Amino acid sequence: MPRSQPKIDPDALMDPDQFQPQAPARSPRVAEYAEEAARLSRAVLEQWSPQRVRYGPHQNQMLDIFSGDGKSGLRPALVFFHGGAWSAGYLWWSSFMAPGIEKIGGILVTPTYRLGPEYRFPTPLEDVAQAIAWVWNNAGDIGVDRQRIFVGGHSAGGHLSTLATLKPGTLSREGAPDDLVRGCFALSSSFNLHYPNPAPGSGEERTYKTLLARAEDDRIASPIEYLSRDCPPMHMACGARDFERIIRTNHEMADALAARNIEASLEIWENMDHFDTHLALADPRHHWYQEIGAAFARNT
Repeated sequence: MPRSQPKIDPDALMDPDQFQPQAPARSPRVAEYAEEAARLSRAVLEQWSPQRVRYGPHQNQMLDIFSGDGKSGLRPALVFFHGGAWSAGYLWWSSFMAPGIEKIGGILVTPTYRLGPEYRFPTPLEDVAQAIAWVWNNAGDIGVDRQRIFVGGHSAGGHLSTLATLKPGTLSREGAPDDLVRGCFALSSSFNLHYPNPAPGSGEERTYKTLLARAEDDRIASPIEYLSRDCPPMHMACGARDFERIIRTNHEMADALAARNIEASLEIWENMDHFDTHLALADPRHHWYQEIGAAFARNT
């Protein structure tokens, strides 16, 4: 693991004032997850020197590039977006994944994006697409093989990165090919946001109150609406104790992909909830990194 002195003070990275403030935790479990993600990321940031880039003018249009030390040549990249129900999350929520991606020979890129309810759909999607396009357009300068760019994310981040990959014109509007993504790795994400008659106070209702500017955009914002034979391989995972809508839409997506003969996989991780699935990736030996590494190798 790299041991060079950080170029950025880890304490400064943890300063919420650097980014749009996180929404108040909706439950003790959410607060616990946020605290643990911060702790794990701090441990990595104390040893790594991520390159920080602005891909747009807003304070939330930033990304960190974890390239490691002493590596030459172009390498595959995973562009991984944080979750937070489209209304919370920080640039550093996924920094703890850097050792796992380094271990399989890749570069981790962790962007953030503008958040709701101030910024509603399609703004977060446009930011995610812009960040992916920035990586493609600047690949050579940051050591990335532009033929091996993969995307993913936890929760809202997985939803947005998958939608940016599948919705025609999303990436090309940002100056990159629509087919640049070689594979998607979505973790505890929803693929179908059409929730008729959502219960008051539910996660389904929050989708309409936080992400969508118009209720009728629920299908437009659903990745499952954009499946075609040109889709890259889709790799999905969620917890056996995840939110009901997450488990349900993961199965819906897997069935829809199988019906179209699109390469895909779905894993249900036993004894894990919505937040455990992401925190588990702090272990660089986690088997999901092996799956990502295999995808890197297949596209060599």
